Amino acid sequence: RDTFAAKGDVINNQLSFAGNTVSLRGYKDTAEFVAFYPFAHYQFTLLQKIFESIRKVGATGKHLSKGERSLLDAFQSAAVHNAGQPTDVLVPLYDFYPSIESFIDGVAKRSIDEAPDNPALQPFDAQLLKAMFLIRYIPDIIKPNVDNLATLCIDQIDADKLALKRKIQESLARLEQQRRVSRNGEVWFFLANEERDVAADIGNVEGC
Repeated sequence: RDTFAAKGDVINNQLSFAGNTVSLRGYKDTAEFVAFYPFAHYQFTLLQKIFESIRKVGATGKHLSKGERSLLDAFQSAAVHNAGQPTDVLVPLYDFYPSIESFIDGVAKRSIDEAPDNPALQPFDAQLLKAMFLIRYIPDIIKPNVDNLATLCIDQIDADKLALKRKIQESLARLEQQRRVSRNGEVWFFLANEERDVAADIGNVEGC
């Protein structure tokens, strides 16, 4: 309660999205912050949409359960992961990835699993890839631009969001060079392995 009373405006500014509906909002008041913390209000809506979209496109096996159980598993996993953190932590979207990791098809999972072993990439790049995979199939819900990716990756109330945006831009540049993401104007998209092969072929043709 004291944290939100002192920093409520800052917290909601950290959790704001560009060009999205009011369904992806911050905390309405102190009571809501106390009830949901360390999770953001928007995450309950967004995770439900993410799970629905991943099931629809067949990016997971049949074992990803429908409805509330999947969501409970995801939030419990993220809560346990952050259990030892102080009360200035905010749970970033990529902390929900482990709850569905074992159900993701091999092609998409391999692209993420290989990232930490790539000497051209940095540890944060793998985290960003996880967040980008989770929102891959819902561009109508959340526009995957740098501003919104920064909101999804906020992990502290007092995080420097401008610095995080620069970090994300640098990460996207590395990931694009390794053909793990693609760009269309201001929006960025996760590429699975077969899409990376296509991008590589296009790059080879353009380079001839």
